[in-house]
Amino acid sequence: MWRAGCASTGVLLGAVTGVDKERRAVIMDGRSLPYDYLVLATGASHSYFGRDDWEPCAPGLKCIDDATEIRRRVLLAFERAEATEDDAERAALMTFLIVGGGPTGVELAGAIAELARFGMERDFRRIDPRAARVILVQSGPRILPTFPEPLSAHATRALQDLGVEVVIESRVTDIDAQGVAVRQRHRGAHRALGRGRGGLAGSAVARGRSGSGVIAARVAGRSPPGPFRYRHQGSLATIGRKAAVVDLGWLRVSGALAWWLWGLVHVFFLVGVRNQVAVIANWFWAYLTFRSGTRLIVGQLESAPPSSDQLAPAPGRPHGA
Repeated sequence: MWRAGCASTGVLLGAVTGVDKERRAVIMDGRSLPYDYLVLATGASHSYFGRDDWEPCAPGLKCIDDATEIRRRVLLAFERAEATEDDAERAALMTFLIVGGGPTGVELAGAIAELARFGMERDFRRIDPRAARVILVQSGPRILPTFPEPLSAHATRALQDLGVEVVIESRVTDIDAQGVAVRQRHRGAHRALGRGRGGLAGSAVARGRSGSGVIAARVAGRSPPGPFRYRHQGSLATIGRKAAVVDLGWLRVSGALAWWLWGLVHVFFLVGVRNQVAVIANWFWAYLTFRSGTRLIVGQLESAPPSSDQLAPAPGRPHGA
């Protein structure tokens, strides 16, 4: 947790279980914390369109834990594809389906495709990671629907150049441990990865500043500021190596220039110069070597049905390195 250096600010970590409006208190971990003004900022959660039973098979991507879990599932799929003797099972294990063509879905599809195509060819003996299928399913007529149409078209071409299959105007109707049903057609995907949604940090920050301004004005006895109006600062999405799209309203670019701009923006918002320098160094090394990060499998191995994918990986090669 990063703590702001403000003497009047206190930060507590805990789980809020209730609010007592009569006593003007927040109940947190069995404690009662009084308040004068209360702002509830609960964040966003994954949407499964009323089908919460999909969640075990389709993790979302909202936080670091989600990203680590997705990395674990992707790497385990390659490991089990290396171990199995069944060709059909191997094909299913090496098929990755992402639901939702927003920025998160586009970036995830590009990241998985690049992981499969670059830097893993020496990690396996029996499979070719480049044979993996990455499918991006979008219910609307185009991906990145909040971007201008030319940028959306560029993103589609860039994904296809990476080998991603972009499937538009298609809706997922069912997800289970065996695969995904799209338009009533069953695709043999081993995993479905989470759907990108429109929750943006910029909007949350703007609302937080507006709310704090209202409270500060009331405490000081001043007239409150005017009604909240959100001014969108722009949208960015990376697709792959030297491929991205940027829409700042007054500036719309794609390709390598957009990719560098995307990187600069993300580094700028990191906390601390040390973190900024470390990320720049890591990205530069990945750019030169095509090694896109630590391929580390964490957590317990999930249970699987009795099949050949329970076999141990082939010995004598680097494991997840």
